[in-house]
Amino acid sequence: LYRYNPELKGEGKNPLQLDSKAPTQSFAETALKENRFKQLLKLNPNGDAMLKQAEELFKDNFVMLQNLANMPQS
Repeated sequence: LYRYNPELKGEGKNPLQLDSKAPTQSFAETALKENRFKQLLKLNPNGDAMLKQAEELFKDNFVMLQNLANMPQS
């Protein structure tokens, strides 16, 4: 979860605020609790590769949001 308030830029603060903490579970652990992802793995022979790719994208996205939220504003 994040918030973006452009008015904070006028105060010299970063307008992007990251509210969520770093994930404590992997994407695969969370996704496999849902039937839609379980079915996807059953139907697709490359399901494990897709889960690994989704995990990498999930981590990259969170790191990008952290970096943007921690950028100094001038």
